[in-house]
This record gives sequence, C-alpha cells and structure tokens, in this order.
Amino acid sequence: MAGYAVFDRMELGAEEARREGGRLTGWRLLKCGRNELVKSGKPFVLELGAEEIRGAVELQRGKGEKIPIDSRHALFLAAEKAGVEESEALRLVPQGVGALGFGSLECGEDGSLWIADVEWCPLAAELLAEGMLRYFSPVVRGLDGKSPFRVTSVAMDNVPALSGLDVLAAGQEEQATVMEARMERVEKALRGLLGCEALALSEEGDAEVAAKIDEVVAQLADLKAKLESAEAQIAELKGGKEAAEAKVAELEMSAETGRREALVGQALAEGRITNAQAESLRKLDSAALGEFLKATPGQAVPNGKGPAPKKDEGELCLTAEEKDMAKTMGISQEEMLKAKKNIGE
Repeated sequence: MAGYAVFDRMELGAEEARREGGRLTGWRLLKCGRNELVKSGKPFVLELGAEEIRGAVELQRGKGEKIPIDSRHALFLAAEKAGVEESEALRLVPQGVGALGFGSLECGEDGSLWIADVEWCPLAAELLAEGMLRYFSPVVRGLDGKSPFRVTSVAMDNVPALSGLDVLAAGQEEQATVMEARMERVEKALRGLLGCEALALSEEGDAEVAAKIDEVVAQLADLKAKLESAEAQIAELKGGKEAAEAKVAELEMSAETGRREALVGQALAEGRITNAQAESLRKLDSAALGEFLKATPGQAVPNGKGPAPKKDEGELCLTAEEKDMAKTMGISQEEMLKAKKNIGE
C-alpha cells in the first residue's frame, strides 16, 4: 500500500458537523473502526484504531499549527512535487498555492477523528454560505506503516469525484518547471557573485552558500573600512596642504611688508619723501613703490622734514605723464597731486 491515500469526496451533509452562528466550524473526517470510502472511483476500506487517531491529533498539536484546507487538493499536488507536506508547501510557494482555511484535529466523543476550530478565508466562507463547497476529501499519510498515521490537509470541492486531478497535477508540474528556471537564474547570479561555478542551492549546499555569502560580506566590510581610512588620510593631507598654503601666504605678506617698509624708510632717510607722503605710499605694493621712488628726485629733506611752506604760487596740476604714472601705480589723481605738492614744499 502507498504511503498516502487521497479519497473521493465525502458529502459534508452526510457527516456530523458543528456550526456557530450558521458558520461551519468543524465536522467528522473519519470514524474510529471501519471506514467504507472511495479511492480513485473504487471502494476502499480503511480500518482505524483509537490509538492511531489519538496519535494523529497529538502529532498535529505538537507541530503547533493547524492543517490547511485547500481547493481540489492543490496543496497536496504541490507538496508531492516538492517532496514535503502541505503545510510546508504553503510556506514555500504562497504566491502559487492558496488555502481556503485552517483547522485543528480533534478526537470526538466516540473516538472518531474531527477537524475543528476551523478558520475560513473570506472567499471560502462566502462559497460555503452559497453552498458551493459541499464535499471534502482528507489526505491521509502513513498508511504504509513507515511513518505515523496522520492527516495533512483537507480538500473542498463542489463535485464528489476526483475528476481532473491529472490536469491539476500537470498544472503544478508546469509551475514547478517555471520555479526551477527561476532557481537556475538565482544560482547563476550567485555563482557570478561568489566566484564558485560548482555552487548549487539545495538542502546540502545551503550551508556552503551561506558561508560564501558571509565571506563576501566580510570582504566588502574590509574594503569599506579601507576606503574610509583612505578618505581620512586624504582629508588630513588636504588639511595640511591648506595650512601650508596659508603659511606661505602669511610669509609672502610679511616679506612684502618688509620690502615696502625698507623702501619707504630709505626714501625718508634720503629726504626724497616726507612723513606725510609715506602713509599714502605704503598702500602701494613694493614693485610699484620702487618704480615711483625711482622717478622721484632727491629733495635733501633732512630726517623727512620739509622746509616751511612757501606762499601759494598758483594751483598745481598733474601733467599727462604724471596722470599715466598714477594710473600705472593704481593710485588716484588726487593722491598723486597731493604727493606732488608735498615734494614741492
């Protein structure tokens, strides 16, 4: 005997049921003792003992989750394709396979096996209210004695026979093919990322894949740390360069001030300019000041003091050459005229 059995639909109305506020919350799945069922259109007798039923209830409760209620054994077909049970199939491919509801297994007063505390999805509740779901079919596993007896899902339908199950199986196979193609693309991308041509996603290889991903993450973290260190060094060098440039500018300004003061001091000592002229001439840079002093004749004014002012002999004015010289030195004509007056005094 196979390890599982999928029975033709049993009518909900023919079995004991529980309802709350008109809503179906549970019904008997299998009797304790002799169950006369139909499997693939042929009569089938399933003998169940009280110990087997209690074991199935305890096994479901031990998992801590209700068993799924699906439509036309869609979950069962997906589970068989993946080699897992229905609850696991629902977690693996929730986007492709849906559940109508969930229920717990329970022992009835006469020792029979019930599904109880059923939670229906909104669509299933509406279909039940309209009488669209009239039949049920439990998936029973462990009939070969190699694993414990258990019920892993219950299918709902509006027809009693399992017609069209082969079509559903073909649809699930097509979906599995699409998923396999997607997994191949994922594996190819991971091989390129991890540099491992032999990589394969599987229960045995997942640990190796996880280890390689952790290795790549560690390498990326190391590269990030090195990049941050390099950026810090660049910022430090940049700061040092700016400080050096500021120091050079400061030294150049100091040297320029020294050259300018030396020229002014020498001109004062030689009596070529007066103290009044010196303040205006300090505004010139050393190069322009040197050119100006070269064109300024010696006046023999001792210690920078000029003789007593002469009487006004007419208003002084700048010649065309003096205007050009003022423009070259970057001073106004008024300052140039003032300098000319001071030299003449």
